[in-house]
Amino acid sequence: QFVFQKPWYIALAGPPGSASIMQNPNDYEGYLSIAEPDVDDNTVDNNNHQNSKTTWKNAADGWSALYALLYRPMNRISEITNIPTLLIAAKDDKLCRVEFAQQARRRLLAASNKESDVLILANTNHFDVYKQDSTTFTK
Repeated sequence: QFVFQKPWYIALAGPPGSASIMQNPNDYEGYLSIAEPDVDDNTVDNNNHQNSKTTWKNAADGWSALYALLYRPMNRISEITNIPTLLIAAKDDKLCRVEFAQQARRRLLAASNKESDVLILANTNHFDVYKQDSTTFTK
């Protein structure tokens, strides 16, 4: 019976304190900036997370939300051994902070992965690296 139930959805991105998966400061605006060209913040229907100008929906099914909440890549970082590893972090990222990349590198080094480094992109946030016009980054 559970398998055939209608899926439930939660907003993928929203303002701080909202019922959404990504709710850090600037997550909502950042996600809208990469979603689709015609997405307009003022036309989003909050009841179904649908934008009236596009087919894009600010929604994820419940299983995706659960997976996102349980996703802990740091718990498996030590499994990466004997492979040169470059960790890239955006300096202004509020979702995946630079400190996490630096901590991951320390764990890689502890796991005998001697060839690892962290590249920190200045003046860059979590969503900037996904934009098509972001062709140049500085270290």
